Amino acid sequence: MNTNEELFLLLAEELNFSRAAKKAFISQQCLSAHIKKLEDKYGTKLFLRKPSVKLTPSGLMVRDTLLSIKQTETGLKERLSELEKGRSGIIRAGINSTRASIIIPEIFSGFHTVYPDVKLEFTTDETSRLTEALEKGLLDCVLGVNGVYSQNLISEELSKENLYFMVSDSFLSKHADIKKAVSDGASISLSLLDGCEIISDTEISTTWQLINRLASFNNTHFKPVLSMENYDAAEKICRFSPLGFFCPEIVLKKILNNNTAYDESNRLVPVSVSGLDRVINFSLVYFKNREFPRYMLDFFSLVHQVTDMIIQY
Repeated sequence: MNTNEELFLLLAEELNFSRAAKKAFISQQCLSAHIKKLEDKYGTKLFLRKPSVKLTPSGLMVRDTLLSIKQTETGLKERLSELEKGRSGIIRAGINSTRASIIIPEIFSGFHTVYPDVKLEFTTDETSRLTEALEKGLLDCVLGVNGVYSQNLISEELSKENLYFMVSDSFLSKHADIKKAVSDGASISLSLLDGCEIISDTEISTTWQLINRLASFNNTHFKPVLSMENYDAAEKICRFSPLGFFCPEIVLKKILNNNTAYDESNRLVPVSVSGLDRVINFSLVYFKNREFPRYMLDFFSLVHQVTDMIIQY
């Protein structure tokens, strides 16, 4: 990519001439001149300047195309480097913190044995922010949950998971109708959880947003007494309190294994909730037109294998 195109992408990200020029260590006038050259080349306006800087429809098309070209060039450089240096490089992956603690340990040892000179670099955050980083070229791939992805990206399904409501004996003793349903091995409706004290995810969590939408549709109102993004902590609290929390299927195996360390009264029981089956879409996401080196393709394959192994408990 040439300088005009690189500066265009920088301005498309910042949407502010002053900040973009400062990041590029050039003047605003110089930046404007480079953008003007690109606009002259394509014969169309790429940015609206007032009342604030914004991409035009043509600018959006140019941005998406240049991002795709940038990924293609990055992939080519990595493949050429692989030919020159052998099996070495770096993989920059994004994943949320819950899945990171479960999946990364399973991936690392097997991958590192085959590719000891390839560095794995994981960034943990919510899927929406990780996807933005991927599109900016800051990540090679994202392991996303219920994400919305642009046409420049490929999304490979890793799993479709149920959501469960985890409770202990103290919770069931407080809610007889739920206890009866659990004893009968039946699913419960969301409406049975109306007014229940729970531990919730934070508002930015894609999983919690999904649960809230379904609860609203069913006219159900939870009573969150604690909000956090940590299933390990939620598990420990709920074992000794009359609270419940929602957890994805990928976390379930670990929680049930932990039950063996507790008395029966403090063991957690997964409750199936109608409407929450197969609602978690866990996907491997990467750029459509990028050519990846062999170690990256093997990493993708290993992610699929590890996810299958964890889900099939």
